[in-house]
Amino acid sequence: MGIKVNEPWASENSSIACLFSFPFPVYVDTESKLSLSEQKIEDETVRIYPFFRSGPANFNSSPPIDLSQVPLPIGNHPTDTSVPRYPPWLTTIPSLSGEPTGSAILTIAPTWEKKPRFFPMDSIRIDILGSHPKPPGFANDVVNRLLRNIRVRTRQWWIGIEYPTGTEYYLRQIVPISRSGAFKGTPEGNGSFTTPRGDERPLDRTIWHEVITDVRTNRMIADYEDLLLDARYHAAKNEMRRSIIDLAVACEQACEATFIRIIEHRKLPLFRRGKYYSGNDLTKHLNHDLLRLSGFSLDSGIPETSKHISELWSLRGDLAHGRHQDVPKEKISTLIQAAEDCVRWLERLPAEPAK
Repeated sequence: MGIKVNEPWASENSSIACLFSFPFPVYVDTESKLSLSEQKIEDETVRIYPFFRSGPANFNSSPPIDLSQVPLPIGNHPTDTSVPRYPPWLTTIPSLSGEPTGSAILTIAPTWEKKPRFFPMDSIRIDILGSHPKPPGFANDVVNRLLRNIRVRTRQWWIGIEYPTGTEYYLRQIVPISRSGAFKGTPEGNGSFTTPRGDERPLDRTIWHEVITDVRTNRMIADYEDLLLDARYHAAKNEMRRSIIDLAVACEQACEATFIRIIEHRKLPLFRRGKYYSGNDLTKHLNHDLLRLSGFSLDSGIPETSKHISELWSLRGDLAHGRHQDVPKEKISTLIQAAEDCVRWLERLPAEPAK
């Protein structure tokens, strides 16, 4: 339930500005200036501003720790006034494409020593214009659609969720202590990060214009696009089971969408399971059943990918039936690429039969 503070100067019958901030970065190419855009979306006139960064360089969504609030053993309160009571507020910002793999910006200062070209923004302003009551939740809906389209077009898979901090999660600092537990040295800030896969793109002028059009026209995004990106996110969080399930379901959905597209193009009887394919064997649908319908199969089209999809489907079956599988990160990375290659192959498949 939303909570709204009513003030005499705030009226739903006036034009309003809605300010949003997010617990994740949206990387923007600062050399490709985004423009303010005023659009008619549904029945509302909306002004969408470019993204901005709301806080200092060392802003972090988890709070800093004041050492004076940390529990200490009785009788061990620090007496050395030279020991800092506030730890360095270290922020780690992974670099996007164009930088060496695995690089990041580390900062403990509130100001930028040198701003990166692909800059991590975290806020946006949306105006809804006109002297009339505004539809409840309309601004939230616009922003959600905006972010979802940016996520798909840029492949910045953390948008809409959060940026995972890696295997060390929320460890913020390490402080030397005595055997009894009293602080005795300068605290050291700690930061960790997950490296982007390398094919993520910054939001630039071209993508920005495309996304604005997406929102204005209410472009439909296939659910499997979200699932492919969710799989990347869960892999970064070491949630391998979730990642495998998302990849398998994404391929299932893309396969069914391809059957429907071909059937509708050829004006064949409507798609239904049992007529064009039966059962739940994805590898059979992508090969035997698809070959019968279109003359194409994943095995003959991209055989190496087909091998990985078979492995993915086998892992999915094991997980669905409670059989634990310890899948290393390198294997998950391979399966993510295979699932994305499979989906793109399906999307490009001609609707006309192979000759």
